Amino acid sequence: MQNQSNLQVTFSKQRDGVFKKATELSTLCGVDVVVVVFSPSNKPYSWDTLP
Repeated sequence: MQNQSNLQVTFSKQRDGVFKKATELSTLCGVDVVVVVFSPSNKPYSWDTLP
Protein backbone atom coordinates (compact mmCIF):
# COMPACT_ATOMS: atom_id res chain seq x y z
CA MET A 1 0.00 0.00 0.00
CA GLN A 2 2.83 2.41 0.83
CA ASN A 3 4.43 1.76 -2.56
CA GLN A 4 1.19 2.70 -4.35
CA SER A 5 0.98 5.89 -2.31
CA ASN A 6 4.58 6.79 -3.16
CA LEU A 7 3.90 6.08 -6.83
CA GLN A 8 0.90 8.43 -6.83
CA VAL A 9 2.85 11.21 -5.10
CA THR A 10 5.71 10.86 -7.58
CA PHE A 11 3.30 10.89 -10.51
CA SER A 12 1.57 14.04 -9.21
CA LYS A 13 4.87 15.88 -8.85
CA GLN A 14 6.06 14.83 -12.30
CA ARG A 15 2.69 15.71 -13.85
CA ASP A 16 2.84 19.19 -12.35
CA GLY A 17 6.38 19.60 -13.67
CA VAL A 18 5.33 18.59 -17.19
CA PHE A 19 2.40 21.01 -17.10
CA LYS A 20 4.72 23.80 -15.94
CA LYS A 21 7.16 23.08 -18.78
CA ALA A 22 4.26 23.09 -21.24
CA THR A 23 3.23 26.52 -19.94
CA GLU A 24 6.77 27.79 -20.46
CA LEU A 25 6.87 26.36 -23.98
CA SER A 26 3.57 28.03 -24.82
CA THR A 27 4.74 31.39 -23.48
CA LEU A 28 8.20 31.32 -25.05
CA CYS A 29 7.09 30.12 -28.48
CA GLY A 30 3.66 31.72 -28.63
CA VAL A 31 1.96 28.43 -29.45
CA ASP A 32 -0.99 26.49 -28.10
CA VAL A 33 -0.03 23.35 -26.20
CA VAL A 34 -2.09 20.32 -25.21
CA VAL A 35 -0.77 17.68 -22.81
CA VAL A 36 -2.48 14.40 -21.93
CA VAL A 37 -0.93 12.06 -19.37
CA PHE A 38 -2.18 8.90 -17.72
CA SER A 39 -1.66 8.06 -14.06
CA PRO A 40 -0.36 4.68 -12.92
CA SER A 41 -4.02 3.70 -12.46
CA ASN A 42 -4.78 4.76 -16.08
CA LYS A 43 -6.71 7.88 -15.12
CA PRO A 44 -6.26 10.57 -17.81
CA TYR A 45 -5.19 14.11 -16.94
CA SER A 46 -5.16 16.88 -19.52
CA TRP A 47 -3.95 20.45 -19.69
CA ASP A 48 -4.03 23.01 -22.49
CA THR A 49 -3.42 26.64 -23.39
CA LEU A 50 -6.24 26.80 -25.91
CA PRO A 51 -8.38 29.95 -25.75
